[in-house]
Amino acid sequence: MENTTFMLTLNFGELTAVKYLYWVIAFIAYTLIVVLNGVVIVTVLQHKSLQEPMYIFISVLCVNGLYGSSSFFPGLLINLLQENPSVSYYGCLTQAFCLHTYGSFELTILASMAYDRYVSICNPLRYNSIMTLSMVLKIVLAAGLYPIILISILVILTARLPLCGTDILKVYCDNWVCIKSTKEVQNKALQTCTPHLITIANFSLDTLCEILLHRFPLTKLTHELKVFISLQILVVSPLLNPVIYGLKMKEMKSKLRELLREKKDIVTQ
Repeated sequence: MENTTFMLTLNFGELTAVKYLYWVIAFIAYTLIVVLNGVVIVTVLQHKSLQEPMYIFISVLCVNGLYGSSSFFPGLLINLLQENPSVSYYGCLTQAFCLHTYGSFELTILASMAYDRYVSICNPLRYNSIMTLSMVLKIVLAAGLYPIILISILVILTARLPLCGTDILKVYCDNWVCIKSTKEVQNKALQTCTPHLITIANFSLDTLCEILLHRFPLTKLTHELKVFISLQILVVSPLLNPVIYGLKMKEMKSKLRELLREKKDIVTQ
């Protein structure tokens, strides 16, 4: 059968019983993701003092959060209001590509940030000469192209296969250190690496849950719990990144306050 002639059915299960409540929750979550990530991106763009490797990587991470969320939430909001939630075959492939590249981007960007922190801690005197703007741009470009090439091959190979059914089990489409150092240095290294460790641990855990849920269907779990687990990777990370990396950093908070004061002064004038 021709894959392109079919509409695929999304499995919303009992969520449709209170779909308006879930629509409001999804809309609020998407709005928060856009606002939080947007605030961090704008703050970095408007302050040259923040246009350094670490903050550039944070901005790219937030852009990726917007990319991943925008690949999921608009379609979810539309389908929650439909009697029969569905998506076209090409639409499903496109969403699968976007969500897989989003997840891959997240890992490659986090790996880039880990390299940046490694250079900062282990080669502090050479940091500025190593992590130049051109080097940062090359790293970001490589972090983006690598997943795009791999996922493109994956999606192209998938598109050649015949469909084994028209029901999608989820509500979206997919394819499936310092040892010998002073206490001060140790504390500084811990403070520098903790946000990164929290983020990558959270994302890795979300990815593991996603894989286990897909490979080993857990029949004892309720449908709502399965949906909740499967959405962690698309909701928690985009919300957590701007809070952990942006709003919790001293210099970022300082520049954000300055930006808000400027906006307030403009409004009051």
